[in-house]
Amino acid sequence: LVVLFLCICLASTGESIHHGTFALFAQAKLQFTARDIGWAFTAAGIVMALVQGLIVGRLINRLGEEQTAAIGIILIGLSFGLFLFMFNIPSSIVFMAVFSAGIGLIRPSISAAVSKRTVTAQGAAMGILNGYDSLGRAIGPALGGLMLDQGLNLGYYTAIIISFLALLILIIGTRTSKRIVGQNN
Repeated sequence: LVVLFLCICLASTGESIHHGTFALFAQAKLQFTARDIGWAFTAAGIVMALVQGLIVGRLINRLGEEQTAAIGIILIGLSFGLFLFMFNIPSSIVFMAVFSAGIGLIRPSISAAVSKRTVTAQGAAMGILNGYDSLGRAIGPALGGLMLDQGLNLGYYTAIIISFLALLILIIGTRTSKRIVGQNN
């Protein structure tokens, strides 16, 4: 479960770097207004609802929780790179849709994985997962703001690195746990 806890913490950190700095980044980069930023976040909400309502369950059933989470992590990492090349309102909407699709895959798949892998004390495990999620949401805005102060693009570069670390931990942790389970059988 530690792998899943670390993944949600890192994914939440990257997510909240974006949430905490997007408006400032978009205003500084392209002089976006509050209305322009609102369009991007409206698209994010619609896409997340569609992904969580129509897609995530099917992907988990087909690929499993870890692979679905990995796809989500790849999507948010990709979106962070795309935001660096944002050039107008439609591009911000498309890039925000990619970001939201990723987040829409990560949280439910990691929650399902923790739930399935906890034999006893499921409530405690879910509480710990939520604690790690909250920790990432606390670290992200502060880290994003610090990086934004250092340079306009540095928040997104940091989020890309954090996403890569989350993916790496998920891949290595999943392979290690499968190998250990295989040896015990």
